[in-house]
Amino acid sequence: MLRLVYARAWMAASALLVVGVLYASLAPLSVPVPLPTHSDKVEHALAYFCLAVWFTGLVPRSRYGGVALALALL
Repeated sequence: MLRLVYARAWMAASALLVVGVLYASLAPLSVPVPLPTHSDKVEHALAYFCLAVWFTGLVPRSRYGGVALALALL
């Protein structure tokens, strides 16, 4: 795997993504929005899938299990 040139910037962006997903998952809606039933489950799955793809692009393949574990704990 190639070494990231701006590793600190990528990790900072990663932290912002995690904070953004946490906020979007936990913040109350200020305006009620009519959504289809169970759409929040699809939205959460999509958000965590995107995080998984993002983090697996930053770490070597040998650490994919740790990424999966960290996202499951999140």
